[in-house]
Amino acid sequence: MNHASLILLAIIAPLLGMADAGPGGPQCTMLNKIGAMAAAEPTRSAALGVLEQIAKGDNQNIAADWEKQLGVTPADLHHPVYSNVVVRECALRSLGRTGLPEALDFLRNFSLSDAAGDKSEHLWPAAQIALREALLSGITDAGSRAAFLENVLNEPHDAMSKGAVMLWALEELCDAGATSALPRIRQTLSDLWTGHPFAQDEAVFCEDRVQVLTRDPDRARALGSVFGSIASLESTPEGKRLIQWASLQLIPLHSPSADAEIERIAGDLAVQAKNFPKDGELAEAKKFIDAILAARRK
Repeated sequence: MNHASLILLAIIAPLLGMADAGPGGPQCTMLNKIGAMAAAEPTRSAALGVLEQIAKGDNQNIAADWEKQLGVTPADLHHPVYSNVVVRECALRSLGRTGLPEALDFLRNFSLSDAAGDKSEHLWPAAQIALREALLSGITDAGSRAAFLENVLNEPHDAMSKGAVMLWALEELCDAGATSALPRIRQTLSDLWTGHPFAQDEAVFCEDRVQVLTRDPDRARALGSVFGSIASLESTPEGKRLIQWASLQLIPLHSPSADAEIERIAGDLAVQAKNFPKDGELAEAKKFIDAILAARRK
């Protein structure tokens, strides 16, 4: 599969439920759905209970009543794969995304002993990120969200979770278009990877994202603007990465302007594919965008 295919597969994956491909993928997709069900009062307790049990590595004690309330096949969540570290990480992150007080309490009380036996040392950082996700979800003002994330960069962190937590905060700031945070972002990247080209590459990528998001106050239109120069961007690795990012940011947006942008992009690609019938990458792009449109219209 060529690079264009990979980019466009990444574009369409969230729509087709493939976003969690890889080890634990189907299980993580299931936990994301369960996390979303926590938003409804009738299923909140069951959803949180399931996520907490899996996060603790104790999926064998998931109540049958919870499975029934959530419409999950009886005993499905009791499968040994749900005790896998990767799946437990997903449970923690799903809890954080709910932003609910009960989830916040659980995450605050999650201790290193709860992550005992995790040789990968991924569970503890996942719990620390999830805690901050839960806190961030309660902040709606853009300036206050940026201030919270910058404070995360300034917090003292334990050695096990420091890198992961700070990278999470950096990504959130970049994806929010936090212009004022750019100096702090660049400094943090430099501190984390002193003398490594990765730091400079990531700083430039962040600045590119922020620049895109300042083009229009409507997020969907700002993201859609990336596709106006798709031909030139596809010629460089950095450009391809920006297209992939804009795609993954745009597709989950469900608003009239997001729908309009996707329709416009599809129309532009159709014209380009017609004008350049021998361009294989354009033909692939059109095929995938058409699939995206079909998925959204279902």
